[in-house]
Amino acid sequence: MGSNILKRVKSKPLEHSEDKVDQALSVMKFQQLADENSNDINKDFFDQFYKYAQDHKAVIDRFGRYPHRNKVLERKTTPEEEEFMKEHSGW
Repeated sequence: MGSNILKRVKSKPLEHSEDKVDQALSVMKFQQLADENSNDINKDFFDQFYKYAQDHKAVIDRFGRYPHRNKVLERKTTPEEEEFMKEHSGW
C-alpha cells in the first residue's frame, strides 16, 4: 500500500488545480489507482479518492475554478457560486 499512497500524494496537485486538463488527468490517475486496488483490503479507501477526484472535477467543469478560494484570491464571486457555497464549503 505504501507505493499506492505515494501515487495518491503525487496526484493531489492535479486534483487541486483549477485547470480542466489537470482535472481530467487527476480523475484518470485516481481511477487507475482505484482499479489497481480493486481486490485490495483497502478498496473502499481508494474508491473514495477516485470519488473525491470526480467531485473536484465537477466543480471545475461547472465554474472553471474553486469558488471557495475566491475570497482569499480576491476574486468576485458570482451569484451561482454564492448559491453553491451555501451547501458546499469546500474540502
